[in-house]
Amino acid sequence: TLNFASGNTINIGGATTASNISIPSNATVVAAGLLTSSPNSVSFSGTGGNLTLNGGATANFNLGTSPLNKLTLSAGQKITGNITSTGGGGTLVLNSGSEVTGNIGSPGNKIGIVEVNGTGKIKLDGSSFSNNLRIGNPGLIVEAKGVINCNIDYTADGTVEAGAGIAGGVTTSANNQGKLLIGGGT
Repeated sequence: TLNFASGNTINIGGATTASNISIPSNATVVAAGLLTSSPNSVSFSGTGGNLTLNGGATANFNLGTSPLNKLTLSAGQKITGNITSTGGGGTLVLNSGSEVTGNIGSPGNKIGIVEVNGTGKIKLDGSSFSNNLRIGNPGLIVEAKGVINCNIDYTADGTVEAGAGIAGGVTTSANNQGKLLIGGGT
């Protein structure tokens, strides 16, 4: 079990494995190597916790109840596992070339915001449940294999490929912005 002190910045230099990992209030944790939590999960236990995965992860995540908790997956990295919250908390930030193999949120425990940035393709292999899926860069392609159960907010001219459909609204910050492909069509 890894427990970090509240209010500190922690840099983890290499691959790390623990049965439970807890991110407390106002802590910033940067994991350079692969982060593995088995058999349990990585959980955010307070308000304002930040975890950046520069080497990806094999774990399940619970972003807790606070909308100020943030999980960031760096460019070209993968999370093998599910990501959820308790009551709509947290922000998940996905960058260029990243992938999440499991579900993001669940019907009763949506993520607050899923923010996608960069260029190239970001892959969402499971279903996505969040209040908002924010498309933040032109040239970005989000390939979603599961149903997108979110409102899609285009703040830039990116593309969402919703192979299994969407259950939510679509908004843009400018006219003629964004492309939505549903089940291979437009």
